[in-house]
Amino acid sequence: MNTQTFQINGFHCDACVKVSTMKIKKISDVHDVTITAEGKASVSAEREIVLDEVEQALSGLGYTVVMV
Repeated sequence: MNTQTFQINGFHCDACVKVSTMKIKKISDVHDVTITAEGKASVSAEREIVLDEVEQALSGLGYTVVMV
């Protein structure tokens, strides 16, 4: 199991966390996603999840994502 950490910027409320969590969980092979209110995201998956996949999952929501 691989775990990557990302910083998601642009959150304004708890709904931002919930929506982002649901979107990232839809990425192929992702098993668990934990995101703090500050936007620190921990993604556990069967394989390495790359930044582009997270950016695509969150596209249109107005967030910026960086790998930590």
